[in-house]
Amino acid sequence: MHRLIPYAHRGGAGEVVENSDIAVARTAARAGWRLETDVRLSADGHIVLSHDANLRRAWGSTLTLRALRGTSSPPCAAPTESTSSGWSTS
Repeated sequence: MHRLIPYAHRGGAGEVVENSDIAVARTAARAGWRLETDVRLSADGHIVLSHDANLRRAWGSTLTLRALRGTSSPPCAAPTESTSSGWSTS
């Protein structure tokens, strides 16, 4: 007999902000659940959980994750090219 293993797609997209720290924590708190997500790198090698290579769908910005540099957490509010909560393109 096969046992089904539930997966939280992007940490439960549709329930909370996908790939967020809250989504990951909620998945970890669910006994037996696994997390399915996508991993990308910023320009300076920081790991970023994001389905998309850019911030257009999730944040409404034309910035790409590969162009971002920074040591702080990803932006919590929609960034713009000039202000991105600790992330920059230079």
